[in-house]
Amino acid sequence: MTEAMITCPKCQTEIKLTESLVAPIIESAIEQTYKSIKTVLEKARSKSFKAVNTMMVRAYWHVGKIIIENEQRVHSGLNMAHLLSKSFLKD
Repeated sequence: MTEAMITCPKCQTEIKLTESLVAPIIESAIEQTYKSIKTVLEKARSKSFKAVNTMMVRAYWHVGKIIIENEQRVHSGLNMAHLLSKSFLKD
């Protein structure tokens, strides 16, 4: 296996890339990669939370609409939401 070498642009001297020379570059690359990945995941998580919250608000709105429509249709004066909550507690 050949050793990694670079050439100094000023004096054209060949410089062997040792671990001590490369370590800071590798650490920096790892840190930048980590930050990029973390940003992607944080954005995805945030968008997911917003999407789920939006869908849940819509679902609750539709549930309320169904309850009110059925209460108006039945005209029984019963608290349908209270009676339905008992049914959902059984599930």
